[in-house]
Amino acid sequence: MTRSTTKLKELIFTKLNNDTALRSLLGGLNKIKHANPLQKSDYPCVVYSLYIDIDNPYNIDNANSEVVKTRLHVEVFTEDTSSKIADSIEDRIYYLLNGKKLSNTNYLVYTCYRVSREEIYEPDIETWRILTKYDLTNVPK
Repeated sequence: MTRSTTKLKELIFTKLNNDTALRSLLGGLNKIKHANPLQKSDYPCVVYSLYIDIDNPYNIDNANSEVVKTRLHVEVFTEDTSSKIADSIEDRIYYLLNGKKLSNTNYLVYTCYRVSREEIYEPDIETWRILTKYDLTNVPK
């Protein structure tokens, strides 16, 4: 069983980008990026990145004795003095990812669960950043 980081990035992007409610909260298209945040003038935006891979060779449930866990970081950036917009965006992302499966017909199914959420406000630039971490674990089809 092989895994593809590129394919996993595509699955995450597709899951988030295809949701019309999330796109509406963000104010349109091109507001979801991998790894590189948009300029402040493009806020609100969502930035996601894969953080770590943990390979466990002792999982006997998998035909190849391999389980892969990936930490997904999802950051919401908004320019506002209130966290209301950032909270709404993060709530929608939580709805789309937590307890859900990321899959398509040609790839492994990844189950996704939130493990932490951190709010950061930068008063000098009136910007909210909410960092949410999810664990993704592959499940063979």
